[in-house]
Amino acid sequence: MTVSDLRAERVVLVVEDDPIVIDETREVLSIFPDTHVLVAATLHDARRLLRRHRAHLAIIDLALPDGDGLDLVAELSQDCDMHGRPPISCVVRTVFDDDEQVLRALAAGAQGYLVKGESIALIRYRLAAVLRGEPVVSPSIARRLLKELVGRTTREAQPDASPDDPLTSRERVVLEHIATGMTVEEVGRVLGVSGNTVKTQLKGIYRKLGVRSRAGVITVARNRGLL
Repeated sequence: MTVSDLRAERVVLVVEDDPIVIDETREVLSIFPDTHVLVAATLHDARRLLRRHRAHLAIIDLALPDGDGLDLVAELSQDCDMHGRPPISCVVRTVFDDDEQVLRALAAGAQGYLVKGESIALIRYRLAAVLRGEPVVSPSIARRLLKELVGRTTREAQPDASPDDPLTSRERVVLEHIATGMTVEEVGRVLGVSGNTVKTQLKGIYRKLGVRSRAGVITVARNRGLL
């Protein structure tokens, strides 16, 4: 097959040194029409092939005999050819599923991160999504990333309070306005919220400071250095 023949097809570069995984990947890609598979067992061989052929997709292992596959991911994710075509889409396919490797791969520009061991059908499904321009990750990784995102959001939403200062920053603002003699409705107008919202926040302040009145909350807040 000539270089001109390859240009008329979708070229997928598989950078992998395990013969079993190579055969599996060929099987995965066999159902995609007009797709030609190039195989490189090392980074050196991959770069050599890429000097001769323009690939559309690269499926790259991380642990290669002559280096880290992420170096190639970074190169390909930033490299536009002389005709201004977009960078080659890269998918990492590896046995490593730790968060550090996943984040490194995504930061390097990978459009996907797949963990070896998934079924042929699932790999085909995910690669089809990549070829449509969609990012993909294995479900185990997606669940971890989602859990981390939810956890981070939850931590950021936690009240910024301490034993010495149990009030949130919002409650401190409400307390400061109340201490000037403003009514609940006036505080609401200043903060752009309803009077009922301010009442709820004020009740929370009362509860945290162990008081039952406006005079009491101001006295305790001043004694504790909160005003």
